[in-house]
Amino acid sequence: MAGALAERCQMAAYLCYSFFLTGFVYPVVVHAVWSPAGFLSTGNSSPLLNIGMVDFAGSSVVHMVGGTTALISTYLLGSRRGRFYDLQTGEPLEVPKPMPGHSVSLQMLGSFILWFGWFGFNPGKQEWKRNERNLYREGRGTSMESMLVSVRDKESRRKKCVWVVPAPSNNMFFSIIIIGSALLLGDNPYKSKVAALCAVNTFLASSAACISALFGRFITTKIKTGDSNYDLLASMNGTLAGLVAVTAGCGTIEPWAALIVGIVAGILYLWSSDLLVYLKLDDVVDAVPVHFVNGLWGCLATGLFSEPERMRQAVGTELYPGFFYSLSRGQVSGHLLGCQVIGILFVIGWTTAMMTPFFLGLNALGWLRSEAVEELVGLDVCYNGEEIGADIGSNAGSDADGARNDFMDAYEEYRLAQRKNTKAGAAAFLTTSKHKQINLNAQGSQRNLHEANPFNNAPAAVPQNHTDSSNSDDVQVRHDDQYFDETTSV
Repeated sequence: MAGALAERCQMAAYLCYSFFLTGFVYPVVVHAVWSPAGFLSTGNSSPLLNIGMVDFAGSSVVHMVGGTTALISTYLLGSRRGRFYDLQTGEPLEVPKPMPGHSVSLQMLGSFILWFGWFGFNPGKQEWKRNERNLYREGRGTSMESMLVSVRDKESRRKKCVWVVPAPSNNMFFSIIIIGSALLLGDNPYKSKVAALCAVNTFLASSAACISALFGRFITTKIKTGDSNYDLLASMNGTLAGLVAVTAGCGTIEPWAALIVGIVAGILYLWSSDLLVYLKLDDVVDAVPVHFVNGLWGCLATGLFSEPERMRQAVGTELYPGFFYSLSRGQVSGHLLGCQVIGILFVIGWTTAMMTPFFLGLNALGWLRSEAVEELVGLDVCYNGEEIGADIGSNAGSDADGARNDFMDAYEEYRLAQRKNTKAGAAAFLTTSKHKQINLNAQGSQRNLHEANPFNNAPAAVPQNHTDSSNSDDVQVRHDDQYFDETTSV
């Protein structure tokens, strides 16, 4: 979810929500779905609706939690300056201003790294899941002591297997399963088949989503504008959407169903991405469409397409397959699909209940959104210690760099006022660029950047000149006509 808040979120907020999310939100969801004592777990001795929720590798546990958090935080944080609203008038823009990333090459590299890593993530997950369920159903998973006995028993039979399983009933919030030699674990005779199926389904779904997103964007662009463009960014995010969607059912659905899951995932990504823009929600990296929307779709698809024999091999029972397979048996069994819906509602409800007041608290403390001057200069300068101007030397003389130099000069004076600990001086400075207008001429096309007092908490009016005398070194803060020309041509 960090990418959804890029370019406007304080570093303190990143640190705080990372601690809170991993310490108090994720553990409860992990316990509910994957722990043998979880009320949604298929390994429970008395599972929900006799089957429990099947989330093989984390479409809900991992991705929906992050996607829900991204949606909440994006709404509360607001959009980047100039993305949807005119900086001078505050009126909505007819066409939202595109703010693409700086390197498509790095985006593509990151997508391929994730794609490759998913082939370890999904197939590797099946090993401990099967054996965790077996230990519990044999009556050896009710206490920490019995778990340690089962470790010793298993270790004596198979030296390469190492299990340490804190009892979920004794430690709900921080139950952790530590597993060594992932692909050598356990006594599941079908582990090679399940792992192979996971790998095949992961590849098919991601590839299908990549293609559907690529051509889906091509078709919609052709209809709207008449241009014939192949959007590489849409194909990359479509791939990730397919990976997220197939994660829940990669071990229980057939390859043909994985293709359907991927095709739908690519289309859902495009639709939900456009919906966020329509709603003026500024998700920088499309974390909500990829992780929330397709995590939800993946859980539903598992409840629809899980095949009985695959369920027996991966989960241990074939009595309650996906909804479509129950129809083929002449039955109308919604047990698995019902568990999936209940699990989705639980994940959304718990995450929302925990993260909404948390972000509201951060905002009340002033720890959520960056100051406007910091956004204009760049958070790498303000939070990461980058030298001011270090990244513009190679393009010296360009119009955009000249404009950014103006912002950096303003930031230097703002930071100086803060160092002097003069609230009045800092507040007065915040109005020095009020109604500033910079006319940029870049590559032969005229662009106007209007800005009407973007700085937070600035007073309505200040004296023409303000001199702070509370410190031995006076800080002179100048008014508009002294600091900037009313129209500065770069």
